[in-house]
Amino acid sequence: MLNANLILFSLVAFILLRNHFKKNKGIIYAIIAMLAVCFKVMVESFPFGYFDEHPLTQRAVLIHPIINFIIAPLVLLYIESVLKKGLTLSRYFLLFIPFLICLINFLPFYYLPIEDKIQIYTHANDESAHEYFIWFSYPVLRSINNMYNPLIGMITMGYLFQFLIRNKEKLSKKTYFNLLQLSIILVINFITIRVLMFYRYISDGQQISPEFLGVICILVPLSFIIFPNFIYDNANNSDLNLYFRMMNRLTCNGENKDSIKGELLTDSTRIMNYLNEEKPYLSAGFSLHDIVSTLDIPQKNVTDCFNKVIKIPFPRMRNQLRVDYATDMFRNNSHLKISIEGIAAESGFNNRATFYKAFREVTNTTPIEWIKENCGYTLEE
Repeated sequence: MLNANLILFSLVAFILLRNHFKKNKGIIYAIIAMLAVCFKVMVESFPFGYFDEHPLTQRAVLIHPIINFIIAPLVLLYIESVLKKGLTLSRYFLLFIPFLICLINFLPFYYLPIEDKIQIYTHANDESAHEYFIWFSYPVLRSINNMYNPLIGMITMGYLFQFLIRNKEKLSKKTYFNLLQLSIILVINFITIRVLMFYRYISDGQQISPEFLGVICILVPLSFIIFPNFIYDNANNSDLNLYFRMMNRLTCNGENKDSIKGELLTDSTRIMNYLNEEKPYLSAGFSLHDIVSTLDIPQKNVTDCFNKVIKIPFPRMRNQLRVDYATDMFRNNSHLKISIEGIAAESGFNNRATFYKAFREVTNTTPIEWIKENCGYTLEE
């Protein structure tokens, strides 16, 4: 289970970094905070001996009481980076003061051999262990952690929810839902840690049995995965929904599958492959008849494919695919070389007006607003 947690965390961190870093380097704050929470949950879930086969993780576990102090400041810095579209100097850096104090307090401990560190960690209540810290030892630091972190965690979540309620109309749709999903992720992780701490308390400080409760530590990286739009930074919520909706229809339950002819499933797959590979929708005159003539599928079957299997009307899907193509061009900063009208034409739209109308229907924003939120360079209306 420990290996599964580490692998899942690495996967989520890679996806976040790959999809967010170019637009917002503040994602580094979120990844480090997630790593710190993972360590916190793993420490509460597994006996120390479970980390013997993971030397790097074991060294981090030895100083996890210090690492816990950086979670809330990093979350707040990430929130600010989302709102300000990048890294900025912030007052939240003052929240790192407790972390710095603990860092200095542990200086004598850092220079000890790893065997001595493990001995001190596993016998933290011994009087002899106190001499390896400047001001306070492990037990005191853990007590501070148990009071400070829940308090600052609740303040952080309360601040975020209050901010969302007050600024719902001012925030863009993408920013609002990103922060809302982050709030839910924070709540899931906060409850997970509190449940683990409570279990240890009622079990008189004994480690949680990994066979029964170790699976709980998977909730930390898993809490990100349940929000694919967040981790993939899917701004317009169209291409991912299109994929899931299509897969859902092709693998629907028995009741629906019996009502759909196998021929329609095959034709729908051919149509989707044709749209994805050939991109015929980039032609301004692309119509349902083009699918009929190119794939040699009866028009009634093509209509039934969109109505009964794909479940997206043809005009809406055509606009959706065209807008997705346009947003890909924006992501590549094509708007710095080509006018909005030029991008609209390359995406298959007849004119700027139809492009703007379709773009707003798909993304709930104008092209200019989308560029301002998602690209490193912006344009003015």
